[in-house]
Amino acid sequence: MRVIVSGSRDIRDARWVYQAIEQSCFRITELVFGGAVGPEHLGQHWARQQRPPVPVKEFDGDAFEERYGTGRLPGSKIYASLARRNQAMAGYADALIALTWETPSPGILDLMERVRALGKLIYHSTPRTCRELEMRGRLS
Repeated sequence: MRVIVSGSRDIRDARWVYQAIEQSCFRITELVFGGAVGPEHLGQHWARQQRPPVPVKEFDGDAFEERYGTGRLPGSKIYASLARRNQAMAGYADALIALTWETPSPGILDLMERVRALGKLIYHSTPRTCRELEMRGRLS
């Protein structure tokens, strides 16, 4: 299953990202990401640690920016290049693991909406999800 790992860029807790990957129960055959810091790079690190390593596919945001520019979409909080990249990832992948704070950023919200519109699976992890797992003793 081709799975996107994405989320708020200021999430730096590898334990949270790895636990979300495990809790999603997705059988990841290829990890898809957009090249941003945070959950995307931590997901890439997870993929490379697996034995055998899980292949990764990057949808490089800079390449989309070069092609589509840096302007915002009319009436949108995100850049046109980000929207195009999100659409490409959503179309390519089978599922999304989204890691966000209680209030997701506009970019991850856009990606979640695009994945949902295509009828694909989403596992959404927040700090609350993480705390609940810790209280049940499922997060070490």
